[in-house]
Amino acid sequence: MTHLLPLLAAATVGLCGAVGVVVTAARRPAAGAAIVFGVLALVGVWVCLPVNPYVPPVVLVGALVCLGLAPRFSWRMTGGDVLVHAAFALVGVAALGGASSTQVLGELILGAYPAYMIGRMLVERIGLVRAAEIMTCVWAVAAVLGLVEAVTGFNPFTAVPFPGHLYQVWAVSQERAGMARVEGAFGHSIAYATSMAAGIPFAAVTRWPSWLRCSTMVLLLGSTLPSLSRTGMMCALLALVLSLTLLRTDIDLRWRVGTLAGLGAAGAVGLSRLLEVFARAGREQSGSAEYRGTILVLVGHLRFLGASPVADSRGGTTKWAGFNSIDNEVLLAALRFGWAPVALFLVGLAVVVGRVLVRRGNAAQVALTALTPAYVTVAFITQLDSVVWIVLGMAVAAQAASTSDDGRSLTAKEAEELRVARVVAAFGRRLAPPGAASGSSPSPTSSQSPISSPSPASPPAAGPARSPAAAPPAQAPTPAPTSAAQTTVRRRAPSFAPARTVSPPVPAGRAAGRRRAVPVAPQGPPQSRPPQGPPQSYPPQGRPPQGPPQGPPQIRRREQQ
Repeated sequence: MTHLLPLLAAATVGLCGAVGVVVTAARRPAAGAAIVFGVLALVGVWVCLPVNPYVPPVVLVGALVCLGLAPRFSWRMTGGDVLVHAAFALVGVAALGGASSTQVLGELILGAYPAYMIGRMLVERIGLVRAAEIMTCVWAVAAVLGLVEAVTGFNPFTAVPFPGHLYQVWAVSQERAGMARVEGAFGHSIAYATSMAAGIPFAAVTRWPSWLRCSTMVLLLGSTLPSLSRTGMMCALLALVLSLTLLRTDIDLRWRVGTLAGLGAAGAVGLSRLLEVFARAGREQSGSAEYRGTILVLVGHLRFLGASPVADSRGGTTKWAGFNSIDNEVLLAALRFGWAPVALFLVGLAVVVGRVLVRRGNAAQVALTALTPAYVTVAFITQLDSVVWIVLGMAVAAQAASTSDDGRSLTAKEAEELRVARVVAAFGRRLAPPGAASGSSPSPTSSQSPISSPSPASPPAAGPARSPAAAPPAQAPTPAPTSAAQTTVRRRAPSFAPARTVSPPVPAGRAAGRRRAVPVAPQGPPQSRPPQGPPQSYPPQGRPPQGPPQGPPQIRRREQQ
């Protein structure tokens, strides 16, 4: 029994942590985004649960974040959602056509689809700009750690051993031409450099100053150089050029031109050094390039739906007509699931590239366009798979946020207002004021009594004027009976307070001290002053008045004077 205590303690801690992530994402979605991007770029793929099938760390944490975001998610399907879900459905159907159910489970259910929904929900909830700022901060930290690794040769992510087979496979340093290649927490230099390239367009759309955005983009580009990955460097350079030329941002023109000019000057100086390193690599790099061209013969063995007939699975590994690895993600996906789902994704990619070329693409769409060389030169290994699917979800969500329900393109301010409105509507309109959705009530003005009816507070309309001492005590008016179908509105009692005054607008040239007060009539329905009774006769001058003065207080004061 005692040997189960550590397991129970670990399970309790894990359960509390999972609940904490869900609650944090529900209350502070930005914190949930920081957790997702932090795990994606700063946690190795070998840090996982000892379960089969394998679940990537970012998918496990992202699923908890999605649980916290789900109550306020709109679940609104757009054109991009329909295309992506149709392709995913074809991948699921491919299992019936001979595709491996284990690959469908690992690649789709526990890989692509959760990552896509993570990006989709995060951007819809916090917006593309806020998500881009969080992602850029995390990516900058990973880039700095990569440069430190290039200088010192120390990788903090692989320094701590982790039990499991994945640590032995991916926590091994790579070399090219006698130089160690930077990998970071991604376990492979190509995955590290390509993922860093994907973050460059997001740095361009942040709300930071122009100099800081350009510096961050250059930092991410520079972090790909120590990886010695031609694909990663090409994607990073393409992402930087597209972000400064075709992506619509408010970066100052001087910083755009200066960054491109400085990049060109640095490239002219450092290109010879880089080519020298690749020349020393010799047969290694030329052999990898030739191998990528040789595997294209497998295109003739593709099926419409299902696995290719040249697949040979033995001992947990699959060979395709004798080829051990396929360094081409588009070809590999077509070999596993057929060319039909791959064709749908290529159609969507063509639409994204077209939007970017006409300067209508968002940051996520620019990132997908910049990664085009990677789709046909490398396979989606380690975190690169999750990065691409998360960016795809962010692209679809950002496009939906910038388009109204009738298909009209919106400005950034209109898109933000529409996003907030959709979040409130998805939350069940809990933020709406109470009674806003109730039925219309009868107008108070329609049930008012006529003006000619006597007011309860008005004095009697006939009879001689009496002194205040002889006035009878006022009686409380009897309220009129009301019914459920009629609403009675009481009239306001007449007010004899002095009228308020407001100052008229001062004409040009007149001093402010010469303003003349203009009386303003009291508000409310017009009231008639009480009658003063019959006219009073005044005694002749020189004779004292006989008896107590009669009439209202105004007349008494005048007689006394």
